[in-house]
Parts: sequence; structure tokens; C-alpha cells
Amino acid sequence: MCLLTFLPESVWPNVERFETAAIGNPDGFGFAILDKNKIHKAHSMNFQETMNKFLDMRTKHTGPALFHFRWATHGSETLDNCHPFLLGNDPNTVVAHNGILPVSILKGDDRSDTKVFAEDIMPAVGGITSLDNDEYHNQLSQWAKGNKLVFLTNNDDALYDFYIVNEHLGHWDENMWWSNYSYEAVTATYKYPAYGGYSRMYGGGWDDDWDYGYHKTENLYEQETLIEDELQECWEKMDIYLTRVSDKEQLLECYTCAHSEVIAVDDIKTHCPECMACLFCGAHHDCGCWDAIYEANDSFHLETTIY
Repeated sequence: MCLLTFLPESVWPNVERFETAAIGNPDGFGFAILDKNKIHKAHSMNFQETMNKFLDMRTKHTGPALFHFRWATHGSETLDNCHPFLLGNDPNTVVAHNGILPVSILKGDDRSDTKVFAEDIMPAVGGITSLDNDEYHNQLSQWAKGNKLVFLTNNDDALYDFYIVNEHLGHWDENMWWSNYSYEAVTATYKYPAYGGYSRMYGGGWDDDWDYGYHKTENLYEQETLIEDELQECWEKMDIYLTRVSDKEQLLECYTCAHSEVIAVDDIKTHCPECMACLFCGAHHDCGCWDAIYEANDSFHLETTIY
């Protein structure tokens, strides 16, 4: 799904978070820093190389910045598809993106959806200055529903030096904007092995002390406590791929196929509606990640649809 970050002027990144994000989004890296007279940017398939360049450049240039971690969905895994991209022929504007844009990519075109948007679509509607039109800005937000985009610009005709489209789908933390939570380190103890299915994001694996599904409980109280603990673990797993966007809606993001959609806050989703992979571990068959919540659904007849 990628991770896109925006750093306001003079803000430094949390290096530990960036290192975690790179493990889950390993298909290329890039950044841009806005200066008074130019945009400083770099790309690499190697995270440490990109990070070192960014930290070095950040000591010299303190303007608004973005850093992108790629998870390839469309386009080849090459340096050419690493974000950010110049917006058409405008040397003073770049864009980076998180999600999957509804663009048509011709057979044989190795560009990613974001690169097609940056080189063909956005320039055709007026480039960066089109975002100063509230009507078009809203239209772009709706067209890119579920997606997030960050623009940095030195274009003299633009009203602002940065724009975040669908900012509400991400969140602010440590003085930075993050498009999702894939910078968080996740540890979990699995009740059953994942039969080879694992998430590129979380590294797969399970605790060596898993107990083949058998629990030695002495009484009903201990059993109820165990169920509550396992349910709590399920809710924590869901926090990874669900982002609250309003009182009634939350954003679901699949880190296996990059599908995203807005769902009701009271929906319980354990598998991707598009690819049917487990939204936590990425397995396409029974992985045991949600046994506790399935058992609770049978026991307490939860009024919800689980898949």
C-alpha cells in the first residue's frame, strides 16, 4: 500500500519509525525537500542509502518535505517508479501518492499509476495551480477516494508551497503527517501456525511456545479471561489496517493487494473484500489470526458481518 509522509518546515523524522516502514514497504524509496529556489530530491531502491541522503540534506534545507516508501502494485519495481515524480514538465513541482489511482495503463506501459497521473493526467487539467480551485480540489479528492497525495511546489503561480489531498485519511503524529500506520512495529503471538502465509509488512512467524490450540484452564474464570485476552489481541490487529476517518466511517487498507475502501465504523473485517487475504498476516487460507473473534461471534451472536 506504500507509506507517504509529509514533514513541515524544520521537522526531523523519527528514524526508528522510518526503518520499520521500510521493512513493510521495500520496493523503492524517495524524498523531496522544498527550498526557496529549487526542489531537492533523490530516489533509490536501497532504504539506507536514501535515508542517509535525506538526513544529510535535511541539515542544509529545512523547508517542507516528503518521504515515500513504495509497495509496488502497478508498474515495475524499478528506480523510475520511485516517488516523488515531477508534475508533467514543471521542474518546480513534485507529487507522491499512497493508494491505487483509478487510471488506465496501456499494455506494455511499465509506469506506475502514480507516474501516469503525474505525467499525463494532472498536467492535462492545469497542473499544480488547478488545486487552488476549490471545485477541482474537491473533484480530485472524490476521484481519488481512498487515496492520499502530497504535492510540493515552488511554482510562482501556485498559492501554497504544499498540498495534501485527502489529508483526513491519514493522521498527524510527532509533528508529521503519515498516510497510514505501517511505521508501527507489530508483535503478535499466534494460536495456530500460518501455513506459510505471511505479510511482507510484518514478517510473518509466530511464537515458539504456541500450544497447538489446546489451553490448560483450571476453571471457567480462567477460560473467560483467556478469551477476553485473545479478543483484545484481535482488536489490536484490526487497528493496523483500519483508520477512523469520521464518527461513522473508517478506511480499510489491504497490504496484500493494496485494495482500499471506506466502511462503517461498526463493521468487523478480517479479510480483504477484493483478494480475500487475511488483513493481518496476508494468508489466503485459514491462518488462525481471528479464531477468538469467530468463536465470540458464535457464542454471543454478534450482529455483524465478518469476512
